[in-house]
Amino acid sequence: MLKNVDRGFVWRLFPFFVGFVAISIQTVFVRLTLSIFQGNEIALCIVLGHWLLLTGVGSRIGAKLRCKNVLRLITFIGIVYVLLVAASSILCVFSKKLLGLPLSEILGVGPIFFISFVVLVIPSILNGIFFPLLVKAVDDAGIAFPVHKIYSYETFGSALGGVFIGLFFFSGLNSFEALFVVLGIFLFVFLALGRKGWLLKIMGVFIGVGLVFLFVFNRQIVNEVWKPQTVEKCVETRYSSVVVASYQGMRTLFSNSSPLWVFGNEEKREELVHFPLLYHPRPETVLVVGTGNYELAFEVLKHKSVNRVIIIQKDRVLQSELNSYSNFYGMDTKSTGKVKFMTGDPVRLLERFKTKVDVVILNIPLPTSAYLNSYYSLYFISRLKDVMKKGGILAFHLPGGERFLSREHVEYLKVIGNTAQKVFRHVYWIPGNTIHLLATDIVLDVNFDVVVSRLKQRKLDVKYIREYYLVDRLSPFKIQFLNDLLAECKVKKINTVEKPIGFYYETILWDKKTGGILKDLYKFLNKLNFKYVYLVFLTIPFILLTKNKKEKTIKFVIFSIGFISMSLVGLYVMIYQSYAGGIYLKIFLINLGFMLGAGLGARIIVREERLLRLGMGMAFVSVLLLSGVGILLIKFSVGYFMYDILIPVLTFFLGVNCGFLFPVLTGLLEKIGGKGVAKTSGVGYSLDVIGACIGIYVISAIFVPVFGLLNSIIFLVVYSIFVIGMGLFFTRIQA
Repeated sequence: MLKNVDRGFVWRLFPFFVGFVAISIQTVFVRLTLSIFQGNEIALCIVLGHWLLLTGVGSRIGAKLRCKNVLRLITFIGIVYVLLVAASSILCVFSKKLLGLPLSEILGVGPIFFISFVVLVIPSILNGIFFPLLVKAVDDAGIAFPVHKIYSYETFGSALGGVFIGLFFFSGLNSFEALFVVLGIFLFVFLALGRKGWLLKIMGVFIGVGLVFLFVFNRQIVNEVWKPQTVEKCVETRYSSVVVASYQGMRTLFSNSSPLWVFGNEEKREELVHFPLLYHPRPETVLVVGTGNYELAFEVLKHKSVNRVIIIQKDRVLQSELNSYSNFYGMDTKSTGKVKFMTGDPVRLLERFKTKVDVVILNIPLPTSAYLNSYYSLYFISRLKDVMKKGGILAFHLPGGERFLSREHVEYLKVIGNTAQKVFRHVYWIPGNTIHLLATDIVLDVNFDVVVSRLKQRKLDVKYIREYYLVDRLSPFKIQFLNDLLAECKVKKINTVEKPIGFYYETILWDKKTGGILKDLYKFLNKLNFKYVYLVFLTIPFILLTKNKKEKTIKFVIFSIGFISMSLVGLYVMIYQSYAGGIYLKIFLINLGFMLGAGLGARIIVREERLLRLGMGMAFVSVLLLSGVGILLIKFSVGYFMYDILIPVLTFFLGVNCGFLFPVLTGLLEKIGGKGVAKTSGVGYSLDVIGACIGIYVISAIFVPVFGLLNSIIFLVVYSIFVIGMGLFFTRIQA
């Protein structure tokens, strides 16, 4: 064993680096899985939920392990952990290929659930095993308050790990490179601090060499994943994984495995551009929000009256790749001089936008998340109108169908139309596989003859949007058929940030297309009166708490703390993204705030009964106040700068509460149950992270799309009052 003088230092570093590498691995796996699963928010909830759930399972397993030499066991598990995490990362990126699926194929909830479970099962379980083993080792070493100290050092490590992994990404490392660097650091620390032995050293050296090999050749791994396509460029931006790949002469730019732009695709360009511009009598300034490049600008500039094209793109690196691979089609300096690119969050850029435009083309991905839904919300559409001239046209491009539209599809279109009509006087629909929605304050003549007349008058050099094509596309029968479907639809809902109806319908359509089960659950809950949700969620804890069994009550309160805290963090992130723009790498500030708060909270060691009861009461009040501030942020705009400050501060105080409550409640559970500090800490830790897992699943993936942000946070307020309040009442807490 180590000398006594070294033990305190070693037992600080072990949990610190466990937390450091855990948050780094979690972040990398989130990025990898989102790049495989097209960045869907539901997929994010599944991945994070799996990580937390399986970590909880690992903690339970760790609580049951018995070993005379805990240090040797921890060292061995650490080395195996490095090996299996590296192997799981490779499995993750090859998962679709192993299942015989194209990399760009959109998966449903079932396959995402299965693939992410298989990828994360071993790393997550091993990650959970560390905590109870470290608590046991510290307790065996005679160090006081082992749960407080291990929990605090682990959360401090997580805070620093979040900062470092963010810096790695900022420096230009991709997910693989960042992961292998972190694993290398972790391996070195565990070999340096752990139990000495030739077998462990040999294992460590071989695994270390393997990490170096993977770091050097990670680009070749990417090339293998994308075959038979040839990867010309692969770069990870702050927001997504961008790949430019070519196959049989066709070059495509992918963002998170989804085809974002096909270079040289005239049909797509003409479809996006010419309908709104032909309906405008004389467009001069055109704004494109979202995906655009010189190819799209070239199409716009075919209208000779246009003298300015402005393209807003949130991702500077993505915009650079879109431009560098563009076909300029002989555009001269005068033409390219008419094109202006602005990079940054569209919500914030529009606040400072001075130019008035004639046509806005919204070329944003569909609302597959609460964040993307904000671009189709009443708030954002109102911001777009603020930068438009009188008589300007706003163009949406929505999924359609030539022969059939399901009831949910029609309701989805109706909601977007209702929202646009709250801002503009008139909306016009153009049917097809891509349905165009044109919103304006003036009456448009959508007659086929008018459009063809302008097409000829402007002498547009087009290949697809021509008279023979428009005869069918603008058929009065097709237009009337679509308008009749929408008129018969009685849905009057508006898509707002507070109630993301667009996200709700887009998820249903995605789930319907991929054969999942979410659509049925969403539709059932949507018809359900929200009071029944309260009834279900409050009846179960009421039955458990009123039994007045202290051990079960404390366990349920620990579970609820995890549930409430992770739900609030998820809601804070959604509030920020919806009202202040994309959070992107600022997520590390939120993680830093929460983990620092949790570490500091765990350092508050309560010794007296009165202080313990007072602390629990203060934590109870704090959760209510934090929820209340969340409600105020939803109902009242406070400015972008305040969101940048308030959200990390709120998560910091939330972390303080969690960090304080967890070791206190775990200690109380150990005194009541008498099962030993290591076993009890494993049980408590598993309940905490499983509660967090359920919070992610229920609130972020189900409640927000169906019931909205405001109802979700009000539910948490009521749940907090009921559960924590009853827990304080029924548990006669004794120090």
